[in-house]
Amino acid sequence: MVFELIEFAILIIAIYGSAFEWVRVKDAKSHNKWDFYVPAGFLILVIFIMFSTGSVNGSEVLSVSSVVCGVAAVPLLISLLLTGSRQDAQLAAGDPLYIEGERWWLLAEMQPFRDSFSRFLGDELNGWSLEKEARRGSGGEITKVFHDRTVTLKFDDGVEFDFPFESLTHEDPLKVEEVEEKKGWWT
Repeated sequence: MVFELIEFAILIIAIYGSAFEWVRVKDAKSHNKWDFYVPAGFLILVIFIMFSTGSVNGSEVLSVSSVVCGVAAVPLLISLLLTGSRQDAQLAAGDPLYIEGERWWLLAEMQPFRDSFSRFLGDELNGWSLEKEARRGSGGEITKVFHDRTVTLKFDDGVEFDFPFESLTHEDPLKVEEVEEKKGWWT
């Protein structure tokens, strides 16, 4: 019986954690506030139904499971509402969207590229490496977006690396440099 309870608790924690991860990943993929308000509204409806029908044998006392589930849903509800409320500001600020399947490029200049890994010092997966630096300025397709504001970028040769959002640019930096070199009063 104890092991079943432990397994159930682990399952609940995993579902709860994945819900929070979904909110953070969706925030990087969308600036539509309704992507967050609709699930929040559904969660409010579920909480309301749970509290209005969760009495024990018709009494006025709520069951313990209704109270626990209702209280546990509140942080997720707050996360959905806060993230949804920030979408208009992100859109107005021009925050980019990181959508799987889109092509992005890495920063070409060495120092800004190295500085973009400052959040992940010592991290082998998301941190700076010589292999990643060799890819500066090259482009790839986003295959996965993560809640820690990183992406997996798959390059044309099939190699994949994880990069923080700060390492990416939506325009080919090498092409921009070529255009800037050709500008002049004589051309």
